[in-house]
Amino acid sequence: MTTTARDIMQTSILSLAPTTPLAAVQRMFFEEEIHGAPVVDETGVVLGIVTSMDLVRSGAEQNDDQQSRPAAVEYLAEMLEFSPADSPDVTSRNDGYFGDLVAADVMTENPVSVDIAETVPKIAQALTQNRIHRVLIVDGDRLCGIVSSSDLVELLAKEA
Repeated sequence: MTTTARDIMQTSILSLAPTTPLAAVQRMFFEEEIHGAPVVDETGVVLGIVTSMDLVRSGAEQNDDQQSRPAAVEYLAEMLEFSPADSPDVTSRNDGYFGDLVAADVMTENPVSVDIAETVPKIAQALTQNRIHRVLIVDGDRLCGIVSSSDLVELLAKEA
C-alpha cells in the first residue's frame, strides 16, 4: 500500500483569515510554537501562507530606518529561539512593530500545495525542490491538512 498525504497529514491546522493583524499572527506563532500558517477564506479556500520570515521581512520594511534594523535582527533571533513562557514579553515589546499590516499584506500567494491523494515521495520532492518546510494538502482548492518536513522524518523513523 502506498502512503499518501491523507495518511500522514496533520488535520488540526491553525489558519489565518486574510484580515488577521500581524501582531495577532506573531502572538499565535509564539503561543503555538509554529513558524507558519495558511491564509484561508471563510469557505476554507487557500489564499496564501504567512511564515515567520514574512513577519521579519514585513517588520523590517515597516520600520525601514537605521534604528529599526537592530530591532528586526533581535526579533528574528527571538522568533527562532522563542518559548511559550517568553511570548507575553516578546509580543508586548513588539506592539506597533507591524503597524496596520494584516496577513493578506504579507502572505505568499499561491503557496506550494499537493493533492490529498499525492504520494509521500512527491510530497518530499515538493518540499526539497521549493526549499520549504511545510506543504499544504488540498482537496480541490480547499485546505484539508498540512505536511511538514518533521512529519516526513517521523514517518521515516517509524519505518526504520
